[in-house]
Order: sequence, then structure tokens, then C-alpha cells
Amino acid sequence: MSIVIAFVEAVPPEARPSLQTEMEVWAELLNGGYPFDDDPLGSSGIAAVTVSFVNPRMAVFATDGCRFGQAAIVPLIRLLARWHRRYRIEHLSIE
Repeated sequence: MSIVIAFVEAVPPEARPSLQTEMEVWAELLNGGYPFDDDPLGSSGIAAVTVSFVNPRMAVFATDGCRFGQAAIVPLIRLLARWHRRYRIEHLSIE
């Protein structure tokens, strides 16, 4: 899975580490906290993740594997909405 976030303007260098950490925290929540509806609690998970800014306007979240229910997207949407208020997001893709 990959998430690419393109911002309208460059994110200040001093702000990037906290945004990366916030995405890493979201990824940690996926480990056990968001199983599929028919699965027991604790069965969701995600492989190692990388979160990086490939340039001042683009952040990329990547992992080689994940398994989680749809409810896991809700905190991601809230996180990105909060970011959008500070650093307007121009484009988002999730694959």
C-alpha cells in the first residue's frame, strides 16, 4: 500500500518530522486495532512502513503489506483533514 500526499505549497522543513511521526502513529494503530468485521480483535496488522518527503511538497507513506478493516481509514481521514487546515493538500492517492 502507498499513500502519496501532494501539498499546494512546500511544507516547512521543521514541520516535516512531526507529520512523518503522525503517519507512523496511525500505522501503529493498525497493528491489532482495526480487524475486518468477521475477524477477532488483534488480527489486523501492517508490515514495516516508510514515511518520507520526496520533495518539499510531497510526502509518501509506503508498506509492503497490510490487513485491516475499513474503519482504519477514519482516523487517516481525520489526520489528513487536520493537515489540510495547516498545509493545504492538493492531491491524495491511495493504492
